Amino acid sequence: MWSEQVPQDWSAALIQAMDALAAHSIWGMATVIAIDLSGRQHGAVLPGTQGTALRPCILWNDECAARKYVEIAHRFPGSRLNRAGGDGDLFD
Repeated sequence: MWSEQVPQDWSAALIQAMDALAAHSIWGMATVIAIDLSGRQHGAVLPGTQGTALRPCILWNDECAARKYVEIAHRFPGSRLNRAGGDGDLFD
């Protein structure tokens, strides 16, 4: 299963949410003291030299490498890769 998101969509959604907050607040943004944003973690964002993402972010639940991992673990059963992936019985 592929699981990716476009990082530029995150910043666009933030701007859209801030605009909506400003438009629907009686007092505007002047009374906003703080806004909490959750961090992006367990995803691979590959930045280019201009600071923009080179490709969509590979999310933590992406399984595109799982088949290759099993193939390598079977080919090299005593390897550190096999032990790092957990119980070797998973690949038997």
